[in-house]
Amino acid sequence: MGYSIIAERRLATYVMISTRLAVPLPLGEGEKIMCGRARMAVPLAEIAELLRCEPKAWSDEVSNEIRPTDRVATIRLDKYGRRQLELLRWGLIPSWAKDRKIGNQTFNARVETAATKPAFRDAWKTRRCLVVVDAFYEWTGPKTARKPNLVQRADKLPMALAGLWERWVDQTTGEVVDSCTILTRSSEGPLTAIHDRMPIVLPEEVHAAWLDRSNVDLSGLVPLPTVEELIVTPLERI
Repeated sequence: MGYSIIAERRLATYVMISTRLAVPLPLGEGEKIMCGRARMAVPLAEIAELLRCEPKAWSDEVSNEIRPTDRVATIRLDKYGRRQLELLRWGLIPSWAKDRKIGNQTFNARVETAATKPAFRDAWKTRRCLVVVDAFYEWTGPKTARKPNLVQRADKLPMALAGLWERWVDQTTGEVVDSCTILTRSSEGPLTAIHDRMPIVLPEEVHAAWLDRSNVDLSGLVPLPTVEELIVTPLERI
């Protein structure tokens, strides 16, 4: 079922998902931190249908409050090339990391440098994913009186954010952890008024190319396009 059909549905229940969108400063990214929250009002089964993932029964939904190191709804391809909607740890842990703590700071990556940064370059080649939310917040104003701005698609449908994922094995316990990061780019359009960076919101027509592991050369996709129909709504509070 496509976007146009899902858009006509009236969802009865909205689940608030709080997240932080930040930048891995200790890894040399060198940009100011994006602080905010994200929201998702669509259950996993609805997202799977909307974004053409394999149907399945999920044992649980994402929790109401999601912060780095918690799980986030993510779409990636299985070994047969089918889209799978899964919950991955937010904060990418490189396969070579000694422990998972590095993931506390690698939950965003600059698209301009992800292909060359040690933490992200392997995932950039063949482990790309979509991270799904339906809105995110960014705060503006003086530190003592900051107010939120709601950023969402004009049609209010979920946003597929460009992401990378990685698999890490705990050498002590043998635990396998799949984790992800969200790619950011320079802000454009109405978002330039609230922050100099923004998550990359991929339009539906490039989802397949972004997920395709055979696309080792991404020169045709970079700079990645961002959905143009994004709107910013100033709020007094959340």
